[in-house]
Amino acid sequence: MTVYDELTLVIDIGKSHAKLLMVDAKGTVVERHVRDNASVPSPLGYPALDVHGLENWMAQTLRASAHTACCRRAIASTHGAALVALGDNGLAWAPMDYEFDGLSQHPLLAQAFDAAADDFAKTLSPDLPAGLNAARQLCYMENLHPQAWRRTRFLLPYAQYWAWRLCGERASEVSSLGCHTHLWRPQDGSFSALAQAKGWASLFAPLRSAWEVLGTVNPEIAGAWGLPAHCQVHVGVHDSNACLARYLDASADQASALTVVSSGTWTVLMAPGAPTASLQAGRDMLANVDVLGCGLIHAGHAVIF
Repeated sequence: MTVYDELTLVIDIGKSHAKLLMVDAKGTVVERHVRDNASVPSPLGYPALDVHGLENWMAQTLRASAHTACCRRAIASTHGAALVALGDNGLAWAPMDYEFDGLSQHPLLAQAFDAAADDFAKTLSPDLPAGLNAARQLCYMENLHPQAWRRTRFLLPYAQYWAWRLCGERASEVSSLGCHTHLWRPQDGSFSALAQAKGWASLFAPLRSAWEVLGTVNPEIAGAWGLPAHCQVHVGVHDSNACLARYLDASADQASALTVVSSGTWTVLMAPGAPTASLQAGRDMLANVDVLGCGLIHAGHAVIF
């Protein structure tokens, strides 16, 4: 087996599959593990993200690898429309799967949410089914499970949950906040009026850039996962934006003509720098936010497996 001085551990959690990748300094994947990813029942009755099952799989997989001790950095890349609430002692409530259509079961609450939400012209986030607008998940929890909601002390995007789990430091990041959430105004670089009026904005951890080092892996995780104690944990990123990031250093002329197609559970088309005035909410067109905090056109279509 080749001995590596330095590897990066990538935790890549898509809606259908989760992957662990170990990447060397040249960008070569030297080890790869894949697991199916599906929701699990929550104690409150809705389908939840399987954070405990995923963590057990990560720990077992990494402990069994001779390469884990060479991981000097770790970063998470996750699907969007997913938020995690922290309480005084870990999770405040099980993070909701975005396929759960909780608000539609309560028409009056759904109507009130729609009336309070910012216009498409402000958020560039169209109305999407189920919980694909993450603000709908928060509205459901706050109104239908108030006791659980009262335990909420902090909100994290999904990628930053894994960063917190690794190092104990909290952060938010724009590529996840700006991913059709109804929580962000891409052109203003700020939380939506809805997020501020509801008090949700103040619950989110401070903004950090995706590539920043948030901290080093905590001793508990280092021991359980087999990671070195000095492994640095980066803030993390929305997965489609991770695909786009490598192309963002293109010249202005190249960027204006650039389209990136990212396929997985969703096929996503991204066009950095394209005019937002041409976006049509009814055609699943929206402006997401890249890792640099800039708007980009993003059209998503379901892929059936």
